[in-house]
Amino acid sequence: KAPRCVRTGRCRVMVRTDEWKLEAFMDARIPDADGSLYNLAEDPGERVNRYGDPVCAAVCARLRSLARDWDPTAAFAI
Repeated sequence: KAPRCVRTGRCRVMVRTDEWKLEAFMDARIPDADGSLYNLAEDPGERVNRYGDPVCAAVCARLRSLARDWDPTAAFAI
């Protein structure tokens, strides 16, 4: 199943797969101080934010890559 990408604000993007959901502010000019990453398979209620968890760094990078592939001409940089 293909991932869903949605721009939820000027530089905020949400990427969702069957297993993971990432929402992050993606602008290289501004430090990414907030975001959310949920393992939907283990945490369908989205109660445990895994954003910033080193164990999930590869997942976060993959989802950011999906967002970049979805809209490579966007004004934000990942």
